Order: sequence, then C-alpha cells, then structure tokens
Amino acid sequence: MAGRTQIGLKFRYFTIGPEVLYVRQSIKLSHADYGTLKIKTNSIDIPLIFSLRALPMLRINVGPVFTVMNDCEYAEGNNEMFFGSMRPSVSYMLGLGLNFGHTLIDFRYNGQFDSKKCYYPTEEAVGFNMRSYSLALSVGFVLAYDGFRR
Repeated sequence: MAGRTQIGLKFRYFTIGPEVLYVRQSIKLSHADYGTLKIKTNSIDIPLIFSLRALPMLRINVGPVFTVMNDCEYAEGNNEMFFGSMRPSVSYMLGLGLNFGHTLIDFRYNGQFDSKKCYYPTEEAVGFNMRSYSLALSVGFVLAYDGFRR
C-alpha cells in the first residue's frame, strides 16, 4: 500500500519537484538457523524528482530518495517487537511516466546505492547485509495550475 503527493516546478522541457511518499509493506526474512520472520514496515520517503519530457506524453524521471522514517516491527507471541531500520537514508529512483490529459501512469524502479547492515533478533545479534529494490506501477490524477501564465 502506498500513497503520494507531488509538487513540481515546470520549465519548458523538464520539471523538478519533491514528493512525499508513504509506503506500508510486509517482508519475509528467513535464516537457516533462526527461522522466518514476517516484518511489517512503514516508511515516509521524500523523492526529489527530475523529470524530462522526451515526447509530449512521455516523461523520464530520475532522482534521489530521502527516507525520513522507516519503522519495522515483527510479532513475537502477542507482542510487537521493534526490528530497526531496513532502509538507508538515501537511495535512488528511475522511472517513466505517461501523461494522458489529467491521468498519469507511472512506472518506477527504486534501488539502493549500498547495502544496509541489519541484525537478526537473537541473543547473539546475528548481522547481515540487506540490499533491496522495488518496482512500482501507479495511476494518478494530475491537478495543474497555469495561473502564472499571461
């Protein structure tokens, strides 16, 4: 589940603007000796998107993604246990967008520059490096304001 809001400054062939993106997802983490955990994550990301209009309807998007909150928990019996952060503070996004009037279809690849050191919740604090990526396809409605043009 995800939701986002984007505000962009439009120039002739490109747009630059931040987004606020909320993502909630579940991840299964398996270890041969310690079993499998189902981890629920909530994160708030702020991508800074640079968008180039390649064709009248096609946009190429790229930019850094700043993770400002990443809350990860798992269930142990009836208790919710804090797992720690699973995402780095800065990652990146690449994507394509198709704009049909006020409808936007957006495809994105989100990746990490480097792996994140995480710890499996055991008494020995077993460490591992985690590197993840995600693919996202979204459909949205574009609200445009052209009141500054004269």
